[in-house]
Amino acid sequence: MIHLDIGITASQILPVTLNESVSCGTTCSTTVFYIKNQLTRREKYFIPIDDISPITDRLNMFEVQVVVGATSSENLDSGIIFFTQSDIGMWKYEVYQQPCDVVGIDPDQFIIQLETGYLKIK
Repeated sequence: MIHLDIGITASQILPVTLNESVSCGTTCSTTVFYIKNQLTRREKYFIPIDDISPITDRLNMFEVQVVVGATSSENLDSGIIFFTQSDIGMWKYEVYQQPCDVVGIDPDQFIIQLETGYLKIK
């Protein structure tokens, strides 16, 4: 299970292991997260800021910025995600591989699902 804390304004890390699932022969792709609240069914797709892991062939550490202020600050294509107190709780996450030449997020262009799990927002 991974965690996000809406009380922290600095960048946060989503640790996952994806590279063993990436399509063979892939030289350029975009990682897209899909999250869905298990209670409210609210959902979001987002592209993390960057993978800052020093050993990306074993562990991926995706950086995101959590925004609590105004929804206008949200930028899902750049890893800036808006949450409110009503979003606290359990979410299911799925991580997808998307071609790097796709602009933004397009679920119809996803190549493969790389990982699934649970995300706790507190």
